[in-house]
Amino acid sequence: MIIGIGIDIVNIDRIKNAIKKYGPKFFNRIFTINEINYSSSYGNLAYAKFATRFAAKEACLKALGTGYSSGISFKDIEIIRHEKSSPKVELHGKALEHLTSRYKDFKIFLSLSDDASFAIANVVIEGEFEKE
Repeated sequence: MIIGIGIDIVNIDRIKNAIKKYGPKFFNRIFTINEINYSSSYGNLAYAKFATRFAAKEACLKALGTGYSSGISFKDIEIIRHEKSSPKVELHGKALEHLTSRYKDFKIFLSLSDDASFAIANVVIEGEFEKE
């Protein structure tokens, strides 16, 4: 059964400007160290990588049905990518508690894309057994 669906689109320049303006303060509020290291390794494409991860976090919040409520932070949603694999959502803290308190089992599907100006992410959360 589908628990939630979320989609988000972000202007890459918006993320680029936030990074330039707020620097480490922005990074530390939004991204995990793994996300920072991964995205930063892409040189000229780093801003697009950060933007897709930002869009994915927003899309995941929508799919969770919580938005920014329930004490969920951006860093509770981590976008990971292992070598030769597609990106995945890994939940931590309040985001993970939110799902595990309601569902015995769940799977998160993620799709990311970007072009010269925009980054987009789509998240679908599927669960089999709702807890009583």
